[in-house]
Amino acid sequence: LGGPFTLVDFNGRAVTRAEFAGKWSLLYFGFTNCPEVCPKQLQKMNDVVEEIDYEYGKGTLVPVFITIDPQRDSCADIKAFVQQYSPKIIGLCGTPEQTHAAAERWRVYYNVPDYSKKDDYLIDHSVVSYLMQPDGELAALYPQEFSEEDTLSGIRRRMAIWKSQRPIEVENPFELLEQARKSLQPIFSLVGIGKE
Repeated sequence: LGGPFTLVDFNGRAVTRAEFAGKWSLLYFGFTNCPEVCPKQLQKMNDVVEEIDYEYGKGTLVPVFITIDPQRDSCADIKAFVQQYSPKIIGLCGTPEQTHAAAERWRVYYNVPDYSKKDDYLIDHSVVSYLMQPDGELAALYPQEFSEEDTLSGIRRRMAIWKSQRPIEVENPFELLEQARKSLQPIFSLVGIGKE
């Protein structure tokens, strides 16, 4: 479940899954003309991201909205839509082919009516948020039925598991060795170490 994709953000910049490497991200597939479900999900997404940022630090969880309605949703439409809920949400769109490929990899169900006949239509689609780990792997799914607190609890749990399984990272081991050498220099001097 999940995989590489190539889409475009609401500023017209090409975006791939690699954009989110090293970060936790929360993905949701929907469309801007959705009258009720998508607005509720984006509001919940915003509330969850705000709480996670408060607890773990700003930018810990990246919220992403991907349209499943490329025929109607322009970059400008997506930008206006997501920014109603949060300036943090990254909105993505693509060609019908790119959208289909991304949805297929993420097992997103959606059924677009024959839009050649009319422009005013609704799209039946699965309502799920996908939590992605910093390594790009799927961590958890949060369906529509999950409350904000259910989702928060699940994300906290997944983050704790991830942290417990990661090795201790040392940013610059040579710097630590140099700091240790300097702190021990007085002792080295007393015993004659380091003198020519």
